[in-house]
Order: sequence, then C-alpha cells, then structure tokens
Amino acid sequence: MSAERALRQTLGSYATGVTVITARHPEDARDIGLTVNSFSSVSLSPPLVAWSIGRDSPHWEAFAVGATHFIHVLCADQAAIATRFATPNIDKFLGVETEEDRATNVKKLTRWAALMQCKTRSLTPAGDHYMVLAEVVTHEHQAAEPLLFVRGQFAAVTDLTSSVG
Repeated sequence: MSAERALRQTLGSYATGVTVITARHPEDARDIGLTVNSFSSVSLSPPLVAWSIGRDSPHWEAFAVGATHFIHVLCADQAAIATRFATPNIDKFLGVETEEDRATNVKKLTRWAALMQCKTRSLTPAGDHYMVLAEVVTHEHQAAEPLLFVRGQFAAVTDLTSSVG
C-alpha cells in the first residue's frame, strides 16, 4: 500500500459532513457543482468557513476572491446527490431539483440540512489543493439529519445523546 493510500485510510477514520458547493464560472457562466467533505467552520465573528478544492480541478477559478458560492450541507438521504456531484464529466444538475438564486444567478439545491451563501475571501495554495476561506453572507438550516462520510462510506447520525448548545 502506498504512503498516500495509507494516509487516506487514516484520515478516513475522521467522520465529516458532506456538502455540495455550487457556483457560476466567471468566464462562460456555466453552472459549477462539486461534492466537498473538507468543509469546516473557522470563525463566528466574522462568520468564516473553509474548504478545499484540488489544484487540478477545472473549476477552481469559479472560487476566485470575491466570487459567490453556495454551500449545501446534505441531508442523510442524499448520498446519490453527493455521488452525482462527485462524478467528473457529467451534467451534475441534470435531474436534480434546483432553483436559481435571483441575486447571483447561481443554482441552489432545493433540499438541504443547511445552506450558506458565501463570498470567497482568499484562495491559498496548499499542497495539491487550494484552501478556500469564505465569508458567510447568509445562512439557514432545517431540522434534517446530515449526511456523513467516514471510512470511504456514507453514513447517518444514529445517536444524538447530548447537546453543547
């Protein structure tokens, strides 16, 4: 097993949420959508989040500084959506219920556990990825269980025994 594969398996022991991030490409106005599980909260004041995109992705330019994008935290039953948006070279929006945001013309999924409209603050090279630091402009959430990803598989929350606030 390669060192990279072994590290991937080690990191896969950490459960993450699953998001779909949508944007509009600045050059040709095509709709961009990708599955991302590197999403993380950074700061409440100012409201900042971070996530990463591969440097070899044909879509990273859509997330330049100042660009608007939507981060959708997927619901537990949306593994097929996550898989679709992770599949290269297909029309990711085909057959997926979306609506166009009137102010930004960016497509948004109609179902989600949480939704954040973000504006890119910085795009920083980090190894084979870019780290996107984004300001949360608007946000909302629903009472829906989130989709998780752990050990190379989708999962759902099965036990919520306590809350910290």
